[in-house]
Amino acid sequence: MCGLPCVALPLDGPPVGINVGFSRSDCNKVALIRRVEGSTRPKNGTHRTRLSRNVAAVLLTVTANATTDFPDASDIGYLLHKHPDRVQTRNLPMGQTTVLYPEVSAERTTLAVLLDATDGKSPAASGLAVALSRLFKQTLAGVCTTRTELVSAAIDLIVTMPAAPSRGATDLAPRLFGPLGWNVETTPIPLDSTQPNWGDSEYVDLVLTGTFTLSAALRHLYVLLPVLDDTKHYWVGEDEADKLVRAAGDWLGD
Repeated sequence: MCGLPCVALPLDGPPVGINVGFSRSDCNKVALIRRVEGSTRPKNGTHRTRLSRNVAAVLLTVTANATTDFPDASDIGYLLHKHPDRVQTRNLPMGQTTVLYPEVSAERTTLAVLLDATDGKSPAASGLAVALSRLFKQTLAGVCTTRTELVSAAIDLIVTMPAAPSRGATDLAPRLFGPLGWNVETTPIPLDSTQPNWGDSEYVDLVLTGTFTLSAALRHLYVLLPVLDDTKHYWVGEDEADKLVRAAGDWLGD
């Protein structure tokens, strides 16, 4: 880990889509570890921990459900170019990534992507977006030479991010993803479940459901996750803006 103080926020249960090989404790450790940036003291004198937007580890899951038009959910392995039977790790500039399938069946298959931002400096959602572009470059481009017919398949998808930054606004993700056709659910995460008077953190448990090609879904995440962060560790110039517009395709308006 990063070596700096961290705090884990509890969930009522495991994140949606993670039901094989992950206990509640594991999910808390993996998905909801927060870096403690400092502290403030409310008017009532109670000590309050303030959480930064730099998360030490962030978890994203993508679940495909079988339908008449997409009868074998495990076929997303072809589109993702990642074998369902393997756990793959890769060191990237923003941290170490782990890709695995905690759930694989013809009816329902889940991909999990874990980014361990070991330096603790990169905003979590932005770092995850860059990691997605590195790990699934061919998927984003709509390339699948082994099963070309799958590229255009509309798939019933569930995307979860148990600790998504929201800048303290639960309507931020719905305003971003809703117009694209996603059904968006956000559950505020309290700063401390034992101290309700402290209020909510700047994070939400995010669940997106919709029917898209896998390429389109990943492009939505790649472009919009950095907007959730609203902070970057480098200057966003014209080159990067052009890169995001190209990745968005025809759904991002001028």
